[in-house]
Amino acid sequence: MALAEAVYARRSALGWTPAELAERAGLDEETVESIEESGVDPTLPLIE
Repeated sequence: MALAEAVYARRSALGWTPAELAERAGLDEETVESIEESGVDPTLPLIE
């Protein structure tokens, strides 16, 4: 499963909005949406 699919599936399973995930992960909402749209390469620091 690709990172984008995994992030979206887990976020959806938890019932979180992209904004909620962003807040919990210390990211901005645009970054979360970009990850879910496969617009970001999964670097180790991002995955951590």
